[in-house]
Amino acid sequence: MAVGGVATFDGLSIDQLGSGYTLTVTSGVLTPDTTSAFDVTGAVTPSATIQFSSATSSVAENVGGGLATITLSLSSAEAHNMPVMIYIDTFSSTAIGIEDHNQPYAFQVTIPAGQTTFDFTIPIVDDGVAESDEDLILTLVAPALSAGLGGNTTHTLTITNDD
Repeated sequence: MAVGGVATFDGLSIDQLGSGYTLTVTSGVLTPDTTSAFDVTGAVTPSATIQFSSATSSVAENVGGGLATITLSLSSAEAHNMPVMIYIDTFSSTAIGIEDHNQPYAFQVTIPAGQTTFDFTIPIVDDGVAESDEDLILTLVAPALSAGLGGNTTHTLTITNDD
């Protein structure tokens, strides 16, 4: 990589594609230089994979605290925070809408730098309606940073009826 056409850096590793970055180069023998509007293009080779820790879990509709906990696993700790997008499969889920849960249909969680597991919660609604157990199916979206998807990209949360 050349900065201002003057320097070349071998082995420079950038793990996030994007544009508008600023690159500042310093050295003991060179005058510091800054390049703005730096673009990172190409392909990112994942250094880790992310997945749900389990394919299924269940929670009682009247769970204490009103929250179901789900765990994500990262195959190796990363030096940066790892944002992860998750969406609810509204076509396959039977637990739909505010009568069953208070979770947006697409949301992001962030695994902090240095961690290999992360728990997030889904707010569960105890609706008082006699009904069958219902499933909430969560799906991971490919991360934008250096993690790829692991083998367990969907998680079925079964909400067991208490009425």
